[in-house]
Amino acid sequence: MKYVSLKRGQFTIPYLSTIDGADQWEFIIYLQRYMEEGDVLELLYIENQNDSMHDHLPSTPLLEPIEINIRQRTYQTIHGTFQLSANDWMQELYHRSYLTAFGVTTIVKY
Repeated sequence: MKYVSLKRGQFTIPYLSTIDGADQWEFIIYLQRYMEEGDVLELLYIENQNDSMHDHLPSTPLLEPIEINIRQRTYQTIHGTFQLSANDWMQELYHRSYLTAFGVTTIVKY
């Protein structure tokens, strides 16, 4: 086996985690406080995690992606791009549908 020396910052390592409460106010606060410039977070909403992994993978194509840019304060869906208020963006985002079973939600900060 051959190992390759990697320079710091050239590559990203994806993490797969299960989170609970991404639809809660505390999650919005977490995004505001801890997302750093260049961070990308992708959320895939799965309604029932009690079934086996095979049973709750999406059976339909994910055709309704949502992209949220924390730095630019934008919220984009298949219906268009919406500018969030500079002062009240966390409250506005909390009241929008940012988790959906019909697409991946991508949250970025750049």
